[in-house]
Amino acid sequence: EFFRNLALLGFLSSPEYTGYSDGGVFSESMFSTTTSNESALLVILHFLFCALKPGVARKVFSSVFPVRDHSQRREFKVKAREFMQMLEREKVIPVGTARGSVLNMARGKSACVLVWKLTIAAMAAQIRALVKKMPADASDGDAQLPSLDTVLDPVSLYRDAEELMINEQLKYEKVCQELLTRRNERQAYTVQLKNEETELVERMEQLDQIIESWPQDEKDICDNEQIIMKGVAMKDSIINLAHNEQIKVLEGYLDKGTLSVGRPIKTYGSESIVNFVEDSLCDLEKAWKPINHEELARIDDLEEHVAQIKACRSRINELTLSLRRQMKHLHAVKAENALELISS
Repeated sequence: EFFRNLALLGFLSSPEYTGYSDGGVFSESMFSTTTSNESALLVILHFLFCALKPGVARKVFSSVFPVRDHSQRREFKVKAREFMQMLEREKVIPVGTARGSVLNMARGKSACVLVWKLTIAAMAAQIRALVKKMPADASDGDAQLPSLDTVLDPVSLYRDAEELMINEQLKYEKVCQELLTRRNERQAYTVQLKNEETELVERMEQLDQIIESWPQDEKDICDNEQIIMKGVAMKDSIINLAHNEQIKVLEGYLDKGTLSVGRPIKTYGSESIVNFVEDSLCDLEKAWKPINHEELARIDDLEEHVAQIKACRSRINELTLSLRRQMKHLHAVKAENALELISS
């Protein structure tokens, strides 16, 4: 892992050591993100260049490091490409390492491989320096130190680089997949919330329209109640009028002394008078019956209409409370979702 190699080389990420305190994240997963970590990459490159060629690197980058503005950042990347091309020509690092796109992106497996190759080259340079400093009689008897070419076998280095690239690629793809999944879930949840909000708004508009019609309904209720009262009074008056008419007819016959034309009352028995009165009442009832039924039917319809209006008003009150609870729940869910977006 490139970060372990950096630690072995003595790299410290503290601002006191790097001389650079603005931005940059240093960790094993520093390039396994979807955003560029260019600031940290430039600090690491400067450290590795100084580890490979201390005198040359300090002289080349003295005017652009630490990076303070965009102009210095742009010039640093130009000098970094030229420095890596020089290392390629001297076969310190493999050809193709100094690609400009890596410096611009500063994320993913390409950035990991770039830093890893430079750390391997820096460690090899330090090993060579240590071997040169070792005395000639450092070996004990027949024991011999492995040759530097064996330690730095290009095939082994290439194999390790390929394995590192595969591992970093898998990590990067996993992170991207997790981010994509979370983004899709968040979008689906956002669409669901918008649909629920739209539905609630429509229902609230319908409720407002119903509420606006309430005064008219109240007026209708009052008018209908007055009509019912008038109808009841009319029904009572009809009944009273029928009785009064019956009495008047009977009184008229009694005043005349006859129950029919030409026949005096005294010629009738008590049973005949009773039958006549009953027949007269039946005739009057038949005469008033259509009027009573029409008025009573109208009164019943009005009473049913008033009951329907009252039931509708009760249902509207229930819907109002339900919609208010749903709107309160929706606002709470939206606030929770906003906090989740901010925290993520």
